[in-house]
Amino acid sequence: MLPESPGASATPTRKRKRDCSVVESPSKSSTPRKRKSFSNYSFSESPSKSSTPRKRKSFSNYSFSKSRRQFTTDESLEINTFFERRTSSRKTQSVVEKEKENDLIEAILSHREDGLEVAEIENKGRGVIATKQFVHGEFIVEYVGDLITWKEAKKREVKYASDTNVGCYMYYFNSKAKRFCIDATNESSSFGRLFNHSRRKPNCRTRVVWIGGKSGEQPHLAIIAKRDIKKEEEMLFDYGDRERDAIKENPWLKD
Repeated sequence: MLPESPGASATPTRKRKRDCSVVESPSKSSTPRKRKSFSNYSFSESPSKSSTPRKRKSFSNYSFSKSRRQFTTDESLEINTFFERRTSSRKTQSVVEKEKENDLIEAILSHREDGLEVAEIENKGRGVIATKQFVHGEFIVEYVGDLITWKEAKKREVKYASDTNVGCYMYYFNSKAKRFCIDATNESSSFGRLFNHSRRKPNCRTRVVWIGGKSGEQPHLAIIAKRDIKKEEEMLFDYGDRERDAIKENPWLKD
């Protein structure tokens, strides 16, 4: 009897078998998986393949020409008005100012003198009152007279001073580094020369406007509303005369 080898066992030891059972994947399952039912849903073909054409919006009230919408209903008037308002509201400040300047020049060249009337003013003599309302910044009238140099104005002033029956209607001003005077002493139908003075409560002011012509640019003296002016108000502006002798002879220049 051969001796048992140390590495061998008479009775073989049974190794524990690992649980190596394989679970089949769902795709290979013998029992099919329960799928979600789509019985509660309905499917329709895409619009391009639909047998029933889609209902399109009717444009029977409009006409089209070269891909541009042309309105044939009453809404065309409303839309045109809308775009006109949009266009006017988009004007830049420079454009608005340019239009105002053009209107002012046109008013001067056309000798506009609307809404004025000569009246007798207590303690003043003749004056001018408004027969309509004027808004702030509105052109009223031009101060019309002879445009002369400063030197010539001083000569005329001496001449007028020698005659007590002649009033002084001379307006001195500076513009573009030059001195000018508008002499409105000669009687005329212009309202501007009859505007009375007010140093403390003027409702008008003067503005120099240069306008070109055949003889080149010349200054014009426009009278503008300094504030809103009501009907029946007297038109007043500051003459700007601060000379002591003139104030002494004409105390009303202090008012």
